[in-house]
Amino acid sequence: MNELETAVAAPFRHGRKERLSKMELVFYYVQDKRWMSQDQAKKLIDLAAKRGLLSKEGEENVYRCAPSLADVTIPLGFRPGDGIFAETAEEQDPVEALLDD
Repeated sequence: MNELETAVAAPFRHGRKERLSKMELVFYYVQDKRWMSQDQAKKLIDLAAKRGLLSKEGEENVYRCAPSLADVTIPLGFRPGDGIFAETAEEQDPVEALLDD
């Protein structure tokens, strides 16, 4: 499993839940684990949804983790690096990439 998949699966595994709202996911990444900023957490959720790692249920902001991530183990002391966002560099707008640099 790569770092992105581990980061996406973590809130579902730690919370022992199959469904989480977007607010719960952002809270997990920002407040509970202090892994990233609120904007980065929202970006991570959008990226995971694009890649099929999260699926949105109905009109609500409720997400379900992909079945392929059911067996992901979260290493002790895991903390995602900025590399999970670098994976999107080819999809990122060139102007935004310049501003980020």
